[in-house]
Amino acid sequence: MESESGDELPEIENIQIQSRSISPEFQPDLPSRPPTPENLSTLETSTKAPKKKRIRKDNDYWSKHVGERKSTMIKTKPTVFAIGADADHPTDAQARSGPQAAKWEKAWKMERAQLEKYQVFTKVQESQIPEGTKIIDTKWVYIIKRKPDGTIEKYKARKVGRGFMQEAGVSYDLDKTYAQMIRPETFKILLVKALYREWAVRQWDVIAAYLKALLKHNVYITDINKAGETEFWKVDKALYGLKQAGHE
Repeated sequence: MESESGDELPEIENIQIQSRSISPEFQPDLPSRPPTPENLSTLETSTKAPKKKRIRKDNDYWSKHVGERKSTMIKTKPTVFAIGADADHPTDAQARSGPQAAKWEKAWKMERAQLEKYQVFTKVQESQIPEGTKIIDTKWVYIIKRKPDGTIEKYKARKVGRGFMQEAGVSYDLDKTYAQMIRPETFKILLVKALYREWAVRQWDVIAAYLKALLKHNVYITDINKAGETEFWKVDKALYGLKQAGHE
């Protein structure tokens, strides 16, 4: 045998090639057929190492502090009253014919006088209402306001509109249904400053605050007068229960 350069190469006889057996644990898990789009996802899944399940260890701080605090928390339900459920929240019929009818009538007249004083509405005829206008129903809501000791403070009546009957974009703006309120942090800053300056802190309640805001939309409602007859009102100022009353 000669190489390319012409030199003679030694002859090698009886060359034996020994193959080493591969341990099963080192043999790759090869597919029996070449990967195709159909079995590619299966191949990728089979070659991935299985994820270890994480076991959450007990946390002494959680079990001693947070766990005890959560177990001692008392879940309370919000106070919701139903009209007609008790004497403090009578229906219109119960208020007019019940044993406290005279006091409820006085409260009704006071609220009616407030509506007239602030010119909240204008009486109109049904024929004066534009065709296709949705008329909003209303109701009188009666409630007994009590002092912290449980004694009666006053009998209160309110004319409330059923705002769920209003149409967005027609009788109110969808983005103007919230009440503008001051943040609690601002109250705290004012109280701290008043304490530092030794100022006198007072509070007051604005009577019929809702009834002083002008409405920007034409809203028509119904009312039942004392004689039981249906009247039609054009609301000129905000009325309790209307969607935009708190914002205006």
